[in-house]
Amino acid sequence: MNKKMIIILGSILLTIALFFVAKSLFTASSTNTAIESAAPNVNLVREFNNKKGPADAKVTIVEFFDPECESCKAFAPHLKNLLEQYEGKVHFVARYMLYHTSSFMAAKASQAAAKQGKFWEYHETLFNKQGEWGHKETPDLSYFIRYAEELGLDLNKFKTDMEDKETENQIGMDIADGNALGVRGTPTIFINGEMAQDLNIPALSKMINDRL
Repeated sequence: MNKKMIIILGSILLTIALFFVAKSLFTASSTNTAIESAAPNVNLVREFNNKKGPADAKVTIVEFFDPECESCKAFAPHLKNLLEQYEGKVHFVARYMLYHTSSFMAAKASQAAAKQGKFWEYHETLFNKQGEWGHKETPDLSYFIRYAEELGLDLNKFKTDMEDKETENQIGMDIADGNALGVRGTPTIFINGEMAQDLNIPALSKMINDRL
């Protein structure tokens, strides 16, 4: 093959390479634009989410949590103290983001308890007894029923509500919103729509105070 032919082939290959690089960059740019355009339609709070505190508060705190997550359990008492510190001044919303084997069953149980007005009590029970029901190879329904019984819930209604398609759909919407919002682990906190980068209490207090 002569030198001229090598130069021509080299030019063709370079042109093809540049085309695919440009295409890749264009696709990435288009994807980012699509994500930015979709972002305003993502729901940080849904009507069915479990909430506490005045709905018209100047500050809304949203936590994405996993009931089987040990970090969520460790963070829970600090978060509880923070909410007590700002009682009457903040609106708190709890949402699911599930990563563990028994998480989905635990979330369904929590939502079933919520339908009997006992979400927060059940939520706390799951953290307190996480060592019993969590981190098993397969989920064990008997624990969740026992906790419902201990809280005095109607067990027939509880079991029915756990298997209600609406319950599963609500949990699924939480996870979908969490993914769209960039949640990559638990616990994740949003304060007035801004994701907290530091979960220590002084940092969170500053974020709240800056918005009050």
